[in-house]
Amino acid sequence: MKPFAHRTDPLRESIFTTISNRARELGAVNLGQGFPDFDGPQWLVEAARASLGGEGLANQYAHTSGAPALRAAIARQQREDWAAEFDPDSEITVTVGATEALYATLQTLVDAGDEVVVFEPFYDSYVATLQMIGAVPRPVTLRWPSFGFDDGELARAFGPRTKAVMINSPHNPTGKVFSREELERIGALAIRHDCWIVTDEVYEYLTYERSHREFVQWRSQPAIRERCIAISSAGKTFGMTGWKVGWAMAPADVSRRLRLVHQFIPFCAPHPFQHAFAHALERRHEYLEDFRREYRHRRDLLAEGLRALGHAVLPSEGTYFLQVYVEEGTEAFCRRLLERHRVAVLPTAPFYLDAASQGANIVRLCFAKREETLREALRRLGE
Repeated sequence: MKPFAHRTDPLRESIFTTISNRARELGAVNLGQGFPDFDGPQWLVEAARASLGGEGLANQYAHTSGAPALRAAIARQQREDWAAEFDPDSEITVTVGATEALYATLQTLVDAGDEVVVFEPFYDSYVATLQMIGAVPRPVTLRWPSFGFDDGELARAFGPRTKAVMINSPHNPTGKVFSREELERIGALAIRHDCWIVTDEVYEYLTYERSHREFVQWRSQPAIRERCIAISSAGKTFGMTGWKVGWAMAPADVSRRLRLVHQFIPFCAPHPFQHAFAHALERRHEYLEDFRREYRHRRDLLAEGLRALGHAVLPSEGTYFLQVYVEEGTEAFCRRLLERHRVAVLPTAPFYLDAASQGANIVRLCFAKREETLREALRRLGE
């Protein structure tokens, strides 16, 4: 047989899949993979059920750019919550989750040989997508414990072949929320090098110390907005990650080209769930206050419990992840927790290009779990 396409050579099974498979085999409490062990609100399930049984052809293909009701709801959400303006008809594209939005965006913007600045540790699909395109990731390391970056390292990452810079805030896996000052420094380099800015904002409502509004105000400045593709999704906010509905927001000329790419990947996102999430966005205010308070409680419960057991917990300003510094190295630590205590956590080494030098002593834990799950994990770790 002739060989597989060479662009698949760098790809490996996701660390999420590997850890979760082993956790299931051992009956472990899984704090590794980043999804809730509970469903979102029942009223949202009912909204999806109504969409499935309705008469509006929601079980057929949606328009490739997304159901009009959802695009309109996203535009209202951006305007009312963050004071950002997007035309729902020409500047918002609904995708199969934020991951497809990222994939389609990078396919739209980046050619083989182009360079893309990424902050490491990073969500693993960033570099996998760039590798499939044939682009070159240029990492800038967020260094613990504060997860700030060095201005000189950032400046050196940009060059004549830089096509884009990717910013994830709130940031997975560190929980960092980029400050306005940091964003201004990144934006100045993007403008100087005339490159695109791709923002991943799927945890926009999971901030604990300051609002995501500051981030959106930065990307709404004219010189940033004209070069920015902003990506988010509904799954993290409403606890329905399996429904896979996300969106990309960009100027009309960028969106037109993005939609050409998107139509040849999935054509459209799941239509019934688009209507359900449109309903959810309209009801978000009655939901989000409790949502954020409950997640703050889960974060604090897990962090305090880990500290009581002697672990060095790093600060988390956002997302639903905590990181822990371990002296023994992550491979041994994760294996010991899984085999001896039946608790699965995630090494962060795969989130770095140079895993040996940067991610060797940090593990990630997900607190998007029921309180009894978190308490059981802490009980097992204390044995």
